Amino acid sequence: MPPSHLDLPDQAPKSTPVATPSPVLTIDELRALETENYRRALQQVGGKSDGAEGAADLLGIPATTLASRLKALGIQEDR
Repeated sequence: MPPSHLDLPDQAPKSTPVATPSPVLTIDELRALETENYRRALQQVGGKSDGAEGAADLLGIPATTLASRLKALGIQEDR
């Protein structure tokens, strides 16, 4: 025979907070973010874009890719 009552906790379980979605960035906002990231990487390594411990190495991308992105974004290397 099934029990005639259920033992329930005194408090309702706490709900898990729902993550709010991040805003979607426009292409201009993405470009600004990318530009700032490249500038920070170059600043951190003293303006060196390629080679060991250069900005490309820090970013984890080929030096040729970084060079073409810098050119496309109009960022001058400080050499």
